[in-house]
Amino acid sequence: MNLCLSRSFFLMMSLLAVAAAGAEKSALSIAGMTVTPHMMVESMRYLREPEPAVGARVELFLRHDAQEGGAPLVLDGKSRLLFDGKTPADLLASEA
Repeated sequence: MNLCLSRSFFLMMSLLAVAAAGAEKSALSIAGMTVTPHMMVESMRYLREPEPAVGARVELFLRHDAQEGGAPLVLDGKSRLLFDGKTPADLLASEA
């Protein structure tokens, strides 16, 4: 579990660093973070033998305190976000 949380925390901090680097003269801060570990429950029936639960849903809440007239912070499909130097698509492809 600690390994999972460490990696998730690293990924979220990477996102914050990328967002902060792209935000010119804007105040960007972490407003909160939630981590919900994936759990395997004995009362559930699975189609195949379940793997150990090593993942977690991580939500990072950012606060962008832009000054009046300042440019808004935009994170969308065009934003270049890297995790460990890889794009999200690269990470998904490597897990296949």
